[in-house]
Amino acid sequence: MREVISVHVGQAGINLGDSIWELFCIEHDINPDGRATSDVSDGANSFFSQSPSNQYIPRTLFVDLDPSTRLTLSNLNSTQIIQSEQNASNIFARGIKLGSNLIEEVLDNVRKQAENCSDLQGFMFYRSVCGGTGSGLGSLILEQLTEYSKKVKIDVDIFPSKHQTSTVEAYNTVLSYKYMREHSDCVVAFDNEAIADICYRNLGIKARHQNINRMIAHAVSSLTASIRFGGSLIEDLQAINDNLVPYNNTKTLIGSYSPFIKQRQMEQFKSVTSVSDFALESANVMISCNTVYAKYMALSLLFGGDVVPKDIGAACYHWKTYRTIDFVDWCPTGFKIGVNTQKPKYFPNSDIATVSRTCFMLANNTAMSQVWNRIGTQFDLGFRERAFVHSFVQNGMEEGEFNSAREDLDVLEADYDEIMEECYNDGEDNE
Repeated sequence: MREVISVHVGQAGINLGDSIWELFCIEHDINPDGRATSDVSDGANSFFSQSPSNQYIPRTLFVDLDPSTRLTLSNLNSTQIIQSEQNASNIFARGIKLGSNLIEEVLDNVRKQAENCSDLQGFMFYRSVCGGTGSGLGSLILEQLTEYSKKVKIDVDIFPSKHQTSTVEAYNTVLSYKYMREHSDCVVAFDNEAIADICYRNLGIKARHQNINRMIAHAVSSLTASIRFGGSLIEDLQAINDNLVPYNNTKTLIGSYSPFIKQRQMEQFKSVTSVSDFALESANVMISCNTVYAKYMALSLLFGGDVVPKDIGAACYHWKTYRTIDFVDWCPTGFKIGVNTQKPKYFPNSDIATVSRTCFMLANNTAMSQVWNRIGTQFDLGFRERAFVHSFVQNGMEEGEFNSAREDLDVLEADYDEIMEECYNDGEDNE
C-alpha cells in the first residue's frame, strides 16, 4: 500500500480538511469516531491508518498559528493537531517568523507518520495562500521537508478572489510562489468567489464557507478516488504530475467538478457527454478565469460512478467533432481519461443533486495566466506606494525580497506569454 500524508495549514486549510475528511469517511463507510460500518476497501489505507482497536485514523496533520481554530473531526490523535498562541495577522513574513517556533514539532509529527507508512508516495498540502499562516507557515513547511525530496507534493491552494483581492493577499501569494515553484510538484488552484458564483448560478444559493469547502472536497475526492478505490489514470500522486505538468514552471492547474446542479435538473445530465460538457464549460471552472480562448497544455477527465467505455467513446467523438477542447500544437497526447466506478456519495442534507455519474476536469491551461497576471497587477499597485510593506519588514523580511518575488512571477508570466505567442504564430502559419 502506497500511503499519502495530508497537511492542512491555517484556518482555511483546516476548515477545508474538516469537509474533505468528512466526505472521505462517508465514502469509505467510516463513522465519525473512526469505526467502520462495513468492509472498508484496501485502498482506504492509503489515506487512513488503523489503530490496534481497528479505528481508522486519517493520515493527516492540522497546523495553525491561531489557537481559536476548531476542528469537528473526532477520529484524530491529539498529536495530529498543532497550534500556537499567536496568529499571523495575514502577513506572510509573520507566518514564517512564528512558524519557525513550530516547525520542529511539525517535522517530528510528519516523521512519525511517515514511519507508520509501508511505502509513502507523497504529501497533499491544503492551505490558502492569501492569509499569513497558509502562505508563510505553509511555505516554510514545504521548504523544510527536504528529507522527502523524492516524494510527490501536491499543493491544493485557495487563491485570491477576482474582485476581492487585497494588497496584502497579493503580496502573500506572490511571496508564496517561489516556494510553490521550488518545492511543489503541482498546484491545484481554487478561489472562493468562483465557487460562490457556481453555487449561485447552478444551485440558487448564496454560498457559505461550508458550501465552498464541500465543493472543493468533492473535487479532491474525485482526484484521489482511483488511489483510494482503484481505477485508471490517477493511480498515485506521481501520475498527476506526469499527466498534467509538461513544464516545471507552468504547473498551476485548474479544475471543475460536474455536475453541481439542483435535484430537479438531473434529467439534463443522464449521459456521459452532458456531464463532461458541463465540466468543460469555462463558467464552471473553480477559479476565476476564462478558458474560452485559452489553450490546454494537458487535460485529464476523471469519471466516477456509472460510466462505461462505450459512453466515453461517444463523448470523445463529440468533443473532437465540435472542437470544444483546444490544445497547444505541441501537446503530445491530448486529453487523458480516468475511470473509477465507485458510486458517488454525498454530504448529509447536501445542496447538490445525488447523481449516478460524475466528472472532474483537471487541466493545465493558459487561462491560469489571467489569475497570475491579476495577482501581479494588484501586487504592483500596492508595492508602488509601499503599502503595508512595513508590516512585512517588521517581521524579518527585507524590502528586496519583494522585488525578487515579483521577478520570479515575471518569469512565469513570460513563460505563459511565450506559449500563447507560439500558438498565435502557428495559427497564422496554417492560414
